[in-house]
Amino acid sequence: MGTEGTPPMSPGLCRCGGGNWIPKSTPWIIFVVTLAARIHYVSDKSNWWILHPDEIFQSMEVGFSEVYGYGFRFYEYLPPLQNITTSVDEQESRHGMYATRTFLYPRFYMALFYLAKVLSPRANHYLIGRLAHCFISSLLPVAVYRLTSTLFSCRTVSLMSAICTAFSVHLFVLGTHTLVNSFLSSFVIFALTPVLKEITKHRLQPVVLKDDQMKVTSNGHISSNGTTHPHMNGHTNSNLADGYANNEPKITLKTSFDFISLIICGFVLGVCFYIRIDSGFFMFVIIFTFVMLFCRQDNFYCIIRTLSTLLMGGVCGVTLGGWDDYLNYGKFFLSPMQWFYFNIRTNMSSVMYGSNSKSWYLEELLYPDIVSAIFSAISVAGLIAIITMSSKSRADSSDRAMTFAILSSCIVLLFAYSIVDHKELRFVHNVDILICILIASALHKILSEGSKLMNTAQLKGLLCFTMVTFILNSFGTFPSPHTNADSHWIYKHAHESADVNQCLNFIRHRNDVTGVVIDNSLYLTGGYTILGHDVPLIVLVHNEYHEYDPEFNIKSTFVKKQPQRLRIINRISDYIYGSNVYYLTRTLFKHEFYNYVLTNIKRIKSFSDLEYKVIFRSGTFAVLYRNPEMEDLKKMNQKFSSMKVGKNATILEYEGSWLYTTGLYEKAAERLERALELDSSRWRPYQILGMSYVKLENWRKAKEVEQRCFKRHGEHVCRSPQGRIVLEEGYNNFNSI
Repeated sequence: MGTEGTPPMSPGLCRCGGGNWIPKSTPWIIFVVTLAARIHYVSDKSNWWILHPDEIFQSMEVGFSEVYGYGFRFYEYLPPLQNITTSVDEQESRHGMYATRTFLYPRFYMALFYLAKVLSPRANHYLIGRLAHCFISSLLPVAVYRLTSTLFSCRTVSLMSAICTAFSVHLFVLGTHTLVNSFLSSFVIFALTPVLKEITKHRLQPVVLKDDQMKVTSNGHISSNGTTHPHMNGHTNSNLADGYANNEPKITLKTSFDFISLIICGFVLGVCFYIRIDSGFFMFVIIFTFVMLFCRQDNFYCIIRTLSTLLMGGVCGVTLGGWDDYLNYGKFFLSPMQWFYFNIRTNMSSVMYGSNSKSWYLEELLYPDIVSAIFSAISVAGLIAIITMSSKSRADSSDRAMTFAILSSCIVLLFAYSIVDHKELRFVHNVDILICILIASALHKILSEGSKLMNTAQLKGLLCFTMVTFILNSFGTFPSPHTNADSHWIYKHAHESADVNQCLNFIRHRNDVTGVVIDNSLYLTGGYTILGHDVPLIVLVHNEYHEYDPEFNIKSTFVKKQPQRLRIINRISDYIYGSNVYYLTRTLFKHEFYNYVLTNIKRIKSFSDLEYKVIFRSGTFAVLYRNPEMEDLKKMNQKFSSMKVGKNATILEYEGSWLYTTGLYEKAAERLERALELDSSRWRPYQILGMSYVKLENWRKAKEVEQRCFKRHGEHVCRSPQGRIVLEEGYNNFNSI
């Protein structure tokens, strides 16, 4: 090797002073630490809080219900309606509220729970599901380390990227909850790495130096073969142009094309795209940006070959998803079409779930707290330095190109997500990964420039201090069920959900469960996955109690031989407004099999009067039990069996309207008759009551109700519409009655 100049730095030799002491096992050490931290966190019952209902009802509950034949099923996993008979059916069909998700993701939990069913039938499936998810999500730092090692010249960038990814508050929280966004992310990053490697591997042209043979490393950087030059100190001689001897002959880069690897990566990306359609946008932006920035005449054919091979694998993955849709919904490629219709074409997600300001993502990702804001400001300064300062070596030039590509992708993605009205942090999970990489690249630039003022030991100390500060800030701002309930992380009243799930876990261990009343929101529970008993259920949904009929059948594609008793969220057997305690009391006495109640400790007395006794407490919630065979209960049942259905005409009309909407015409007629007994000043109850009797084909009573209305209000008034009673403003868009 000649002595006139210094070749570009090899990986591990960098002006930042950090790359050469980072062992190759570093990503797996980070994986073990991350996994241990997440397992410890999830195993603590006080952390069984619900971040978002989708972590249960679009993942574990679907898998559990397919394996065991009972459980809740939301509209996302319902097949197209064959017969539209009720207003609920008509609204769901019109808004595209069916088959918006493929079963590919829940099949992971199906396999997991089927194995648990064989090995340990009484296992806690809720905990098993979360632990398995933690294992998958903990691989993300390894995937990020591999990606950045492929793209950047110094392992310090890879180390900081992996640490930021492992201990980012956003990514840690999402990684401990069974959301599809954090589940797919590891697979997406792993699969993108070989693709970006193929696209960028021609960015350096190797040279042959006089005294020794040089080789191009896997990430495109030049290192000596067998020896290290004594002047290899991270600085380039000015006689070299970007680390190259001007008078040296150039050779053609010989690279191998890994066809099988790219096919597999394409297949994985195709499956991930089918599971979560918007992940395809992330993949497209990343690949398109790198192609635009790194495509040249000498590597055009290689990129075309790479993308063609990737597309072949992707088609196979999408075909698998289409076949799975056919098995579950009877139609190929239905779920992506329904997802597009529901979320994009009709924008129903924004109508149903609300909207945020255009700058919401920037505020939450870049400066949610003071320390994060400081990190963001430092990172912005580092990125400006990377882009504007002249490169001193081929490695610097390459790193600048990589940083610019990732920054461009991040800006495009954030802009696209920000113009969508409905925003949630889980939607930008992968964008947060890019931000972590940009932070690492910016900090690496600052460390490299700091080498002019500090020695290697001081640089290492600064690196450690920076990472420790980042980790401590993450722990200091980490959300929990006991933090501010208005936090952007926490679903409304989520601080109660950990207590609720501990109570449900207690009931799971009981052998005499015949019916359960959950006096709390269904969306803040682990569903039947944690309850583990196929019993009737009364549970709060928004501000009403829903009673679920366990006999509603939907065919399972996983376990076909056992009877299916799925609870469809909008197919109820009774509807009780939250303040109609009178009717709820009547129901609990009429149905003696409801022997367990889960309620807030403030409401214990309401159920104690119904012979329920406290047997377990967790935080602000308690489990109450009553013996359905006790003599006092039978006597009280006789007393309350003659109770009327309610005492408030407004509430009864409201309940009757919703019961009609859901197709429960007999119960609707019962409530409306009672409402008219109490107050006949409104004519709308007559109209709904008459329609209920028509649906029941009781023509005599339908005619009788019409005549009663004519007598009370006159024919003209009775044939004109009257506004419905609205007790909950949020329901206005979804009630056509």
